[in-house]
Amino acid sequence: MILCRVKPTQTLVIQIGNELGKPLLLLGIYIDVEFYISGQHRYGFRFGPTDHNGRLRITYSDVETKRAIEAKIFLMDYNTPLDDCDDCLKVKIPSADELKKAYEWNTKWFADKASEDAKGWLNAANGKIKANETSVKLHGIETIVSVPCSVV
Repeated sequence: MILCRVKPTQTLVIQIGNELGKPLLLLGIYIDVEFYISGQHRYGFRFGPTDHNGRLRITYSDVETKRAIEAKIFLMDYNTPLDDCDDCLKVKIPSADELKKAYEWNTKWFADKASEDAKGWLNAANGKIKANETSVKLHGIETIVSVPCSVV
């Protein structure tokens, strides 16, 4: 079996959409992206928020920057460079409740050093939609994926 890896030139563009694949123009959605090695979960990161068009663009550099920051605190969890990861990943949209719990955990353990991202989670628009996880295979320079959501 030949495993393809994430390449430094790749970008992932996530579009929030309805069940029919039409774009949902939702500002302020946070999205989780999970990375794997040989099909086994390695790590994941939260990105966002989406822009007014319901889109979020994530570059290799965006992911590698987050990984390097986390590796300074949790070396064993984040010591694998992104280019060692499979080109198949999962995209999830956390619920408003999941974001609230993540914010509480972040501020409990990191107090005054809570991430800027975490501060945005409380005002996220994630409570407006519900979605299942979406599997994505990166290809070429830019992969565009529509994540089907239902409006709640």
